[in-house]
Amino acid sequence: MTNTLVKYNKSRSLLDSLLNDFEHNTFNTFWNDPLFGLTRGWRPESFKDNEKDYSIEIEVPRVKKSEIKCEAIDEQSIQVTINNPSLKYARLYHVSDCDTSKADVKLEAGVLTITVPKVISPAPKTKVLEIKDIN
Repeated sequence: MTNTLVKYNKSRSLLDSLLNDFEHNTFNTFWNDPLFGLTRGWRPESFKDNEKDYSIEIEVPRVKKSEIKCEAIDEQSIQVTINNPSLKYARLYHVSDCDTSKADVKLEAGVLTITVPKVISPAPKTKVLEIKDIN
């Protein structure tokens, strides 16, 4: 462990200075570790909440359709499992107010796209309640 001399900045409190230095050193050291070199910056999936549906895109380069398993667990959960010699992936996605039985799944150019339509429920009806006199 090395000690670092930090110049005191009058505009920052000592606690702010220590916390910022700790955060900077700790998290940068963690994420810049060589073990994370292959995955740093790589985001294998994106989740979009569109007006009429949910869209999940998963990057699956060099994966065949036969190596992918997509299951509608219930009305609001989809499980994706990929078993490939170079990629092991399992993820459960929870989406609310949708019908997973109507999901559309496509594999195109190394991207698995799952589109789940939203179920638009009618607005609850309000009812005016009558106030009765006790007399």
